[in-house]
Amino acid sequence: MRTSSDTIVTIPKFNSKFVSDRRIEILLPAQYPKKETLYKVLYIQDGEHLFQNDTISFNKSLNFRNQIRSLQATNSISPTIVVAIWSSGNKRFNEYMPEQPKSLLNSAFAKAELKKQTGYNELYSDEYLDFLVNELSPFIIKNFQVSSNKEDSIIMGNEMGALLSLYAAIKHPDIFGNAACFEPYWNVPILGDAFVETLPKSIPSPSSSKFYFDHNSLKTDSHYKSNHNRVLKEFKQKGYSDDNLLSFEYKNFIEDSVNWKRRMEIPLKFLLK
Repeated sequence: MRTSSDTIVTIPKFNSKFVSDRRIEILLPAQYPKKETLYKVLYIQDGEHLFQNDTISFNKSLNFRNQIRSLQATNSISPTIVVAIWSSGNKRFNEYMPEQPKSLLNSAFAKAELKKQTGYNELYSDEYLDFLVNELSPFIIKNFQVSSNKEDSIIMGNEMGALLSLYAAIKHPDIFGNAACFEPYWNVPILGDAFVETLPKSIPSPSSSKFYFDHNSLKTDSHYKSNHNRVLKEFKQKGYSDDNLLSFEYKNFIEDSVNWKRRMEIPLKFLLK
């Protein structure tokens, strides 16, 4: 049945054999489903901040629903459904931190440090990717009128969620052809640098993948900028250009809902057009 306005479909506990059950919210645009239209799919980490009218770190609503609604109403982006994946809470870091390189993570020192810092001695991002690739994505494709092409599948996240989104797109480029990485948290002690070291051998072909990166100059130090610039250099050496790689540095970015609206509009248009 076609909807006259956008609608949120909620799955309170999506069952998974790879990760703990979690809440999934799916935003269907107005007039969904249009005849002979296969919708793009935007998967977003930390989905609890998108549609709940609660607040994020700057104490203002993210207002993401209105932004998507406006962009689709003006045909600034292609017909898209949004899949908001709530984080697990206490395991958020362990599920979002990429498991590269494995050799480092298997050391006794790494396990002890993880246990001390997070309460768990392992990372679970590979299990989280199994959940996305083998359970959630097939469920969305089966139950909604969406494209199954990787070019129409976009994954997005902020800070730790950005690291996970990048990890998903380089490990499963056959599933996620696009990634929007808002301020990836390169500064995770030891693990952040180690992950960056693995990227030259991990970056997928530019022929069918697109990436967006940004960072806020108010929240980054010289070490962060060094890693950020190195990552961009590795992508360019792989053959990426302005057609499939977009990066911004936001000078003195104040985190409020108005600025976030402007900030998010750029990658949404870049990846969803």
